Amino acid sequence: AQVEERIGLTLLPKLSDAQMEAFAALAEKDTTSPEEWKKFWYDAIPNFEKEVRIILTGFADEARGILGA
Repeated sequence: AQVEERIGLTLLPKLSDAQMEAFAALAEKDTTSPEEWKKFWYDAIPNFEKEVRIILTGFADEARGILGA
């Protein structure tokens, strides 16, 4: 849940107004599939995988620091 929140907080500000509307529409649906979310993010963020990799690396570094590893 923490990782998903971090990804969302980092990527949502990068969305245009139209993309935010599309995001809200998907979020409001009870039946949004993982495939629909994947398509949305890949369409909305040009280098989505790279962005997520950077976010995850930062999160992992912070977690290691907190855990003292």
